[in-house]
Amino acid sequence: PVESDPITLAKTIATLDHLSSGRGTIGAGFGWNTAELTVHHVPAAQRRTLLKEYLEARRALWTEEEGRYDGEFFSFGPSWAYPKPPQGRVPAIIGAGAG
Repeated sequence: PVESDPITLAKTIATLDHLSSGRGTIGAGFGWNTAELTVHHVPAAQRRTLLKEYLEARRALWTEEEGRYDGEFFSFGPSWAYPKPPQGRVPAIIGAGAG
C-alpha cells in the first residue's frame, strides 16, 4: 500500500466496491522483502504498524463524514472521502508469511 497515500487508496477501493455492487474485498500484507521495503522507505521493524495505520485510516475515511487520522506514519485532518462503501465497509483479508 505504500505506493499510494491512504486517502487515495481508500477512495479507489470504495469506488471499486461500488462498481462491484458491494462485493469488494481487500487483500493486504505487511511484506517480507526488505529490499522492497527499503525502496518504499519503510523500516522493516515497523511494517506491521504501517499496515495497521493504513487500515485504521481507511476505516476513519469510510465511517466518518469528515475522516481524521493521526498516526506515526500518516496524519490528516478533516477529509471528505466519497464514495463510501455501499455496505459501510470492505472486508480485509490480512496475509502473513515468511520469506
